[in-house]
Amino acid sequence: MPEEGVWATDARLHIIKDAPNPEGALKFIDMALSTEAAACLAEKLYLGPAVKDVELTSEISKKLPWGENGSVDDLLLFDWKEINARRAELTDTWNREVAR
Repeated sequence: MPEEGVWATDARLHIIKDAPNPEGALKFIDMALSTEAAACLAEKLYLGPAVKDVELTSEISKKLPWGENGSVDDLLLFDWKEINARRAELTDTWNREVAR
């Protein structure tokens, strides 16, 4: 992990009101929040597990956003209100300095 830290974001799962298959949606959410799914996301995409008790090898743990001995507490969360207030400025800087 860089000394400056690593940015973090979140993903959310929702069941839409009056969805045609709410039981299927619940099953999907249960599966998505399982330790098996979290282990797969960590192993294939190096995403930090969103549930507890996921067993990972040290090789995979080293590749997680917070490093082998870190945790979610080591991540930096963006202040989206501040980012959105400065979005035009940030986009201009990105286009000049990164995208060129």
